[in-house]
Amino acid sequence: SFNARLEEFTQYMIEVHQATIDYLKTDKYLILSAPIIDRDGTTADIFKPLYARMQQKFGSKYINVVDYLIRYGIVDAELGSSKWDAQEAQDVQDYKIPYRLRGEDYDDKGNSTHSNVHLSANGYGVVARQVYQRGQMLGYWK
Repeated sequence: SFNARLEEFTQYMIEVHQATIDYLKTDKYLILSAPIIDRDGTTADIFKPLYARMQQKFGSKYINVVDYLIRYGIVDAELGSSKWDAQEAQDVQDYKIPYRLRGEDYDDKGNSTHSNVHLSANGYGVVARQVYQRGQMLGYWK
């Protein structure tokens, strides 16, 4: 069944990350969620259990980038407003990274559109600040 395969994948991801940490023999690491996105740009809700299990296993060393970008990204990016515009509100309702944090892409006719894969400079800036702040909180750097 799909749920069994998802559970296997989740366990595999945890084991791969743990094996890497064990191999490196370090307790100073950060793990960032991968933004697994459907073709229509929505973050696949089916992966929420994966994100939750990674958080449970790795605690404060795990950053759920997707969830952070959806909930706080616009405010953190300081894009001129602490409120979402209508499209961003719809993006958040659809559990989708807000369009101003997604990069530019082109459809098959060459028309510009917001990427469902890549972040914008603002989006990557939000992620970079989160990594820096978390590393600082964990005492990795000052």
